[in-house]
Amino acid sequence: DGLLYRWTGSAWRVQGNWSTTTTLGSSAASITISSIPTYLKNLRITWTLRSDLAATVGQFLYMRVNADASTNYRWAINQNVGGAVSGSVGNATTQMLIGVVPGASALANCFASGTIDFAGWNSPHATYLGQTFASQYMQDTSNYWTITGGGHWSQAGPYTSIILFPASASNFVAGSSITVTGSE
Repeated sequence: DGLLYRWTGSAWRVQGNWSTTTTLGSSAASITISSIPTYLKNLRITWTLRSDLAATVGQFLYMRVNADASTNYRWAINQNVGGAVSGSVGNATTQMLIGVVPGASALANCFASGTIDFAGWNSPHATYLGQTFASQYMQDTSNYWTITGGGHWSQAGPYTSIILFPASASNFVAGSSITVTGSE
């Protein structure tokens, strides 16, 4: 696999940063990264995504940890949509709002980008995995959307997988990509 491993006295671990990238060759309803090492302290997801939702310029992007679809997520956001600033919160939701992606009505080849940061992926706190995020897409001077925020998933670790998916019954388009990088 091209990675350098070291023996900790009880397990083999990747030396340096752990990383994986998924780029879609065709449309998909979600992107799942599984088998994320539980010993990582910090985890970062960077992404460029676009959905195929018809007649939509932009839609929310969501995430689940360990495929949990129960009401264990809490989040708060600030957003700027075309110059109008607002905030929103979600309490006891079934997914974490983490950004925005353009839909089929956005300019051709316009993808959103963003980052999600987790501190404490290795479960140092009982029943709490916090994250912060920043997301944007800008297609021209009047159609732009930025969102920043954070939240947490209130379940005990170990944490091993992440699923990203667009709102509504839509798919990510081919070329959508996420990279997950972690460090001890």
